[in-house]
Amino acid sequence: MIQKNNFLSVYIPKQSELFENEPQNSAGKDKQVDVFNGKHDRYAVIEASAGTGKTFALVELVLELMLEQEIPLKSILLVTFTEKATAELRLRLRTKLWELLEACEKNSASFQTIPEGPFWEINSVRKKQLKAALLDFDSVPVYTIHGFCKRILREFAFENRQLFEQQLCDTNLLFPEVFRRYMRRELLSRNTPVSQLFALYVKHAEGNLDTLESDINVLLSKDGKFIPLLPQFDVFLKEFKKTWNALTSRDLSLRKQNAAQHPIRTAFESTALSGGSKNKTLRNLELLLEALGEAHSGTTILENLLDVFQIELETVAKPKCRKTLTSGEQWLSTEEFPEQERKWIAAVEDCEKLLQSYNFSGSAKKILKAWLTQQVLEDVCRELEQKKLEQGKFDFDDLLRLVEEQVVPPDQRLRCNTPHPGSSEKIFLCSC
Repeated sequence: MIQKNNFLSVYIPKQSELFENEPQNSAGKDKQVDVFNGKHDRYAVIEASAGTGKTFALVELVLELMLEQEIPLKSILLVTFTEKATAELRLRLRTKLWELLEACEKNSASFQTIPEGPFWEINSVRKKQLKAALLDFDSVPVYTIHGFCKRILREFAFENRQLFEQQLCDTNLLFPEVFRRYMRRELLSRNTPVSQLFALYVKHAEGNLDTLESDINVLLSKDGKFIPLLPQFDVFLKEFKKTWNALTSRDLSLRKQNAAQHPIRTAFESTALSGGSKNKTLRNLELLLEALGEAHSGTTILENLLDVFQIELETVAKPKCRKTLTSGEQWLSTEEFPEQERKWIAAVEDCEKLLQSYNFSGSAKKILKAWLTQQVLEDVCRELEQKKLEQGKFDFDDLLRLVEEQVVPPDQRLRCNTPHPGSSEKIFLCSC
């Protein structure tokens, strides 16, 4: 119990609202509760606009931990955003320590009386703590975020398999060189899957190198995942070629049966198509028959793919039909078609399922832009990481990622798995 006549102690009021008591009604009775209790509250969020006292509250919180919880000042980590904020926090904390120590030295009568509100009792033991904190103040860990991360990586460089001396860099300054080297090697000089995709992007999506470079550079500063995540171009092209060839084979067999009128067109004209979607179904059917005709004439698989992107295959594979026939109609659904026509429909459905499985939607222009952006972004990010590793450089995101990997168990990390490092998840909508 504190004695008022203890001449060795002075009583300093706590000024921050964090330590003020506020009334709380419980079961019809008023009782006082602490806004913040250092013994129990391990996490606190101080939310306020600029100039309202967040730094002031932080300084008092540090004193609370040091005096009440007996935590040495050099064991309290303080991390803020900017160098200016770090300097201000150091200055305010040092000034407050001097003020408390000065109050102890003067032993003024104004500090001999126990205040009505929250207070710190500074006795001889705590006075020694204040002196020790001031003498060793330069070792107090007050850092910016990147400053703290750099210290951790430097002190544990061997464990992290990093160079002992690494340079903080701006990825935006490295990007132009890496992108142009990638462009010459992959997009312009070799017949690679990504160069084929780039050719389609230029020809059919009105794209160019400057636009692509700008889009990639913007996305480098972001983290998250693409929605939808499109497949590797060469992998998808191989699967599409298989299903498309199956359809062209079925189509060629039907065309041989009737050179004047395609049997599928005849079948659809005799089907009880729903009035609301009939025109749409027949329009997409004509587009598909035209694309198949061009395929028989020798167009490339890439040209066929672009044609398919412009067609709503589902309206052909699963057309909406009425439940009754009218004059001149023969079929209530495609399931009643003759065998060869049903196999043609099944081949169309396979193509449609393939596109749906990879979440392709929207116009060919949007698809090509999103597809190329994803492919190039992944490759360029990988090359940027390699270049930084070779030169002993890292950027701000690398700092956060490397420290997170060392201090947070893998199963507890919230960071999403992306080709480029980051700490918060965002979604990039590619096509719709």
